Amino acid sequence: MLMLLAFASAALAKPDWVTVKYTGCKLSTRKNTKVTDGNHRTLVLYFDIINNSKNGDIITAIYDRKISYKGVFTIHKMEWGTIYGAIQSQGWKPATWNVSHSGTYSNPIKGEWYPGQVYKYDITVSLNKLIKPFGGNWKKTNEAASRGFSFKPNTLSFDFGVRSHK
Repeated sequence: MLMLLAFASAALAKPDWVTVKYTGCKLSTRKNTKVTDGNHRTLVLYFDIINNSKNGDIITAIYDRKISYKGVFTIHKMEWGTIYGAIQSQGWKPATWNVSHSGTYSNPIKGEWYPGQVYKYDITVSLNKLIKPFGGNWKKTNEAASRGFSFKPNTLSFDFGVRSHK
C-alpha cells in the first residue's frame, strides 16, 4: 500500500505552470521507403513544452502523451490542368483532405527542464494514416506533396503528465 501511494504522488497530471504551444509542421521523407509507398511521407507536428514554474519546480519526466487533432491538409500543386473561373487558364490545381488523428504515447521522456526552459517535442504520422492517395496513386501524391503543402489544424489537443520536484 505504501508503494502505491509513493508512485501516485510522483506521477502527477500536467500542472497549470506547464504550457504547450504548437509551433508548426513539415513533411519529411521516411528512410527505406519508395515514392510509391503510402508511408513514404510523414507529417511532423512540432510543439514547445514550457516550464513556467514560479516556485522553482523542475520537470523530470513527461509521460502518457495523448494527442488528437482535426484539420485541413492541402497539397497546393497536385495536378496541372485547366482552372475554371471567370477566365479559363492553365495552372496547378490543389487537392484538399479533411484529416484527423489521435494517438497515445506511453514511453516516458526523462530529463530535467528548469523554470523557463523549453522542451521541443514532435509527433510524426505517416500520410497514409491521414489521407487517401489522389486518384489512387501514392507516387503522384508523394511527388506533389514535395512541391508544397499546408496543414491548418482546426482542433488540436495535447495532454500529458509530468513528474517534477523542487
